[in-house]
Amino acid sequence: MVDKPIIFVFSSFYEPMVGGAEIAVKQIISRTAQDFEFHIITHLPNFDLPEEETYMAGKEAVFIHRLGFGTAPDRMFLFPFLAAHKGFSLAKEFKNRKKLLWGVMVSYASIGAFFIKMFKKNIPFVLTVQEGDGEWNVKAKNFGLSALWWKLILKKANHMTAISNYLAKTVKEKGYRGTVEIVPNGVDEKFLLIPRPEFQGEKVIFSSSRLVKKNGLDTLLKATAKLREEYAFKVIIAGDGREKGNLMKLRDELGLKEQVEFLGNVPYENLIKLYSGADIFVRPSRSEGLGSAFLEAMAAGLITIGTPVGGIPDYLWEGKTGFLAEPDNVESLVEAMRTALVLAPARKAQIIGNARALIHTKYLWSDVASKMKNIFNKLLV
Repeated sequence: MVDKPIIFVFSSFYEPMVGGAEIAVKQIISRTAQDFEFHIITHLPNFDLPEEETYMAGKEAVFIHRLGFGTAPDRMFLFPFLAAHKGFSLAKEFKNRKKLLWGVMVSYASIGAFFIKMFKKNIPFVLTVQEGDGEWNVKAKNFGLSALWWKLILKKANHMTAISNYLAKTVKEKGYRGTVEIVPNGVDEKFLLIPRPEFQGEKVIFSSSRLVKKNGLDTLLKATAKLREEYAFKVIIAGDGREKGNLMKLRDELGLKEQVEFLGNVPYENLIKLYSGADIFVRPSRSEGLGSAFLEAMAAGLITIGTPVGGIPDYLWEGKTGFLAEPDNVESLVEAMRTALVLAPARKAQIIGNARALIHTKYLWSDVASKMKNIFNKLLV
């Protein structure tokens, strides 16, 4: 039996520290582990986790290598070099196997892949761009070092994938001259199976979101305060982040304590229950690379409201698959929420049908994994 090619995945975070990018990596691995042997090189966030771990993707073993000393400064300044050292060591161990470097975002981990590519020019390097559009403004970060690393890593990548048309365009504007393919994040098929009964009485507006400024939840709270006298609804927000204290303070100042509930972090596997119990999804983002939560909400059959920023216009189309409000515009969001709250059943069913059809056609994890498999195979020839 011929040994499978090896893919070294360079990701600054992995389980249990997960966001959209990490979920995407795991979903792709779970569907392609029979074709490739995956070694995930990631940062050690704390000493409660093992430095070396193996988990099973179906019948196939996936190897996690956690490096570092469990601190943010170490992740920024030491981990890239540890990641490179580990990658060199693994490349030597498997010297007779086909290999590929997969960098997840222009991250500290991908700097490690960059160093390996400098000296191992024959190993193909795929870079996946997941960054939100606001994260491209890197000139002032770390005394200009962030901008330098972006330039260097983009130069070394043999092939690039971007999760939205916006990011593909941005990569080209930043100087990348190679091939860029759109490979979006996806949705689990089971979201499409959530039944959508017509809600009676008080409706539920749901948002799954990191509690950070870019996601615009302060705008959602202000819009809720303006609409609470007109309609019976409550707002449930799942997620955590550095803006949690400010958002809870704003909620209380607006007199919304009984109407708005913050759940904190919710395990990914528990989200289906929250989607199934809601009627409308709202996240008035100020920036967004793609927005996986929007795709999940659309697949789950929620009327979805977002903003026309970053990758959101790829799938959220005004009046067809959901509704759009201008970012940082409370009145615009009020109008979008008002429209969603009073949709006639036939119109609502039409929008939900359009949204679910789009997800089924373009955004299922099975299709995403198939695209990445084809890219890997093409470069491993």
